[in-house]
Amino acid sequence: MGVVLQTHIIFSAFGRASDFALLKSLQSFSDFDVICLTSRKYKQSWDNHGIRTYPTFLNPMSFFSKFVRFLIRKINWAPFNIVLRNIVFSNCSLRNLLVVPHNLRHFLSLEVLRTINPEDYVFLVDSRDLIFQESPSKISKRLIKSNKIQLFDEGDYYFQNGANQDFLSSHANRDWLRQLLNANKEFDGFELKSIVINSGCISGKAKDLEKLLTETTKLISKSNFGIAALLDQAALNAVAYQSSRLKKLVHINKNGELVLNMCGIVKGRVTLLDGKINYNNTITSIVHQFDRFGDYSFEEGLVLNRRKYRVQQD
Repeated sequence: MGVVLQTHIIFSAFGRASDFALLKSLQSFSDFDVICLTSRKYKQSWDNHGIRTYPTFLNPMSFFSKFVRFLIRKINWAPFNIVLRNIVFSNCSLRNLLVVPHNLRHFLSLEVLRTINPEDYVFLVDSRDLIFQESPSKISKRLIKSNKIQLFDEGDYYFQNGANQDFLSSHANRDWLRQLLNANKEFDGFELKSIVINSGCISGKAKDLEKLLTETTKLISKSNFGIAALLDQAALNAVAYQSSRLKKLVHINKNGELVLNMCGIVKGRVTLLDGKINYNNTITSIVHQFDRFGDYSFEEGLVLNRRKYRVQQD
């Protein structure tokens, strides 16, 4: 089990440095390392903000990259997709230029994980809609005791329509899974009643996350849609639920217990007190997707001024 040597927070942002809610929420805490996955074009911008970077040579959000992905989606011809994917994923430069950033972050995060101490604790997070309400170092010291990769589901029901939060009910997640697995026999064996795991927050020891991302990147690389479709979440779910190698290493947390994914309704009391989300009278360590409901500032914390957050009644 051991002791946390260092805590790292890794996020991607292929644009100019911005005072994201994530970074604002970290201002009150210390003793952790932040790494931004970005392109060479924006490295200096993030350096100027005091954020360490892991830059790619080219920018996957350039006009050229977006246009190529647009053509791939329009053509949507399996033989073409197979040939192109084999070329792109066998060349790191092409991969970093053409692969949609949602998928690319799995590959880049894997490269970063291989450069840090295997025993260090790492949070892989979204940048624009996720905040820490508790010190990352404090959270990591608590979580490392379980010696597991921590994943977080989206709850039992969707906020918007109350449908079950599983692959059977979610057309988008089911389509992404079908694309990831090329609608082959692997897809037929997936339990569609599985609760959707959100890819916006993943944590664990660097050496364990390396195992996880090794498998997610293999799946994305084999997909005929791995360049242009958003397959990061589908890959995470496929590995978490189906990998015989990793099943015992993964712990899937219920929504609200540690991370509140606000796309889902949780069973329990959700309140806002002094700018912080509380779940069952306890401050939630991490809040994700708050931007659907309000704004965040360092001075005021969370302000839910868009839609009232509903909870599933007991």
